[in-house]
Amino acid sequence: EVRCIRDFFPMARRKRSRMHRTSDTQPSEGPVLGPEDLRMARLARLAQLESKEQSKDSNDGAGPDQETSLGREDIKEMERILVLEWCDERHNSAATLVGRAQRLTKILSNALSGEDKYRRLRYNNPVVQREILACQPTEKLLRAVGWASRVETNERFLVFNHAPDSKEAHLSARLIERLSEVQKKEQLRADQREQRKAEEQERLERARLLLDDDHLKRQEKQRMLMQAEEAKRRAEEKAGIKPEDESNES
Repeated sequence: EVRCIRDFFPMARRKRSRMHRTSDTQPSEGPVLGPEDLRMARLARLAQLESKEQSKDSNDGAGPDQETSLGREDIKEMERILVLEWCDERHNSAATLVGRAQRLTKILSNALSGEDKYRRLRYNNPVVQREILACQPTEKLLRAVGWASRVETNERFLVFNHAPDSKEAHLSARLIERLSEVQKKEQLRADQREQRKAEEQERLERARLLLDDDHLKRQEKQRMLMQAEEAKRRAEEKAGIKPEDESNES
């Protein structure tokens, strides 16, 4: 995504290069990206994925491939929900997205295994409410790959009734691959965040140790000054020297 931001923000790239040329001692850290910039970056990423799809279709010739059989509009809609809504880094931490991707991958993989019990999700199930219904983009992704609502015996279910070689099954397999990519990316982001946090804690610990050391040095210096003054006073008393005020009165 960082690479994508640099590709689609040439003004920021030129500004960064000018700052590097004018400052040799303090390199620039680049422009600060706001929420709208991140959204534009995700749109750019989506456009990049679409152009890749089109170039792959044109290079393959007239023979239909798996992506053509799936339907370009279906793939585009799935990628749009995944990139623009589901991978919302403004409101979700990397750890949250990694855990969500793992749970959604498990749901899709179990559904593709063919067992009926994994193809029916009860709406009043606390896990389903917490993991799917509470996150609207997750429900949208499931519906985009073929899951649908159904009422059976006065209970509402989210079901996946499609054959293993159907378009929806291939879409689910493709979504599993994309979720694996998301997990790797977000795990890397989480590791980098933890590394920065550890470095910040180490920096604060070093600063605290320096302050403690400076405080101890000041206390030691003050103690030595007091000892020197006490030693001087005792030496004067031992030599019989009267205090200055008494000598002046005499």
